[in-house]
Amino acid sequence: MTPRELSAAIGPLAPVLDTPSRQTLDALMLAFPDR
Repeated sequence: MTPRELSAAIGPLAPVLDTPSRQTLDALMLAFPDR
């Protein structure tokens, strides 16, 4: 799964889960650099 797919999957759920979506996506991009 690519970072874009991860962000696409998590993006809509972030507000529902009440998570800091920007920080979550930044952490994902650091953990899984786009190839």
